[in-house]
Amino acid sequence: MDFTPEQKREAFKKLPEHVREFMLSDEFRADLSLIGKNNSLLLDKLGLLEDEIFMVLYGLKQSAMLIPGIEKRLGISSAVAAKIGDEVSKSIFLKIRERMQDADNTPVPVQEKPLDERETILSEIENPIPTVHPISVKAPAAAEPAKDPATKSFVAEKLSAPVNKPAEYATDPYREPLM
Repeated sequence: MDFTPEQKREAFKKLPEHVREFMLSDEFRADLSLIGKNNSLLLDKLGLLEDEIFMVLYGLKQSAMLIPGIEKRLGISSAVAAKIGDEVSKSIFLKIRERMQDADNTPVPVQEKPLDERETILSEIENPIPTVHPISVKAPAAAEPAKDPATKSFVAEKLSAPVNKPAEYATDPYREPLM
């Protein structure tokens, strides 16, 4: 059954704020994109999958109709549709359920790391172990003197010749003002 944009808009407005925020978030898009990548869905089929997920979230379709809806709209086998439905349940619906629990202030049990493990992690952060890189950077070696006799004589001649200093100009040859 197709729903009009007005029906979808009204259903969206009735959702809790935290669910609406998640549906519009980058996290939701990343999860949906990952599901599409894992199941080799093209962009058009990914849009149809998103529409099916939204229909369930809006309450316009029952959650039991998600897998048959995916199978029908995407034109895929029931096994692939079941796999996609399972991924949607684990990566999208579970996150929404957790957000709803957080919004209701329902305490969610938090597993704390043992104290000794925390101390180990803190010591690793505070006292990092220097890493040895496979490519070592060495200081460049000083220029070696020339070993070729022709090069030696050329260099010696240039070094022993007097340096001619240019004559001082009364005016600047580039016509810039002198200070």
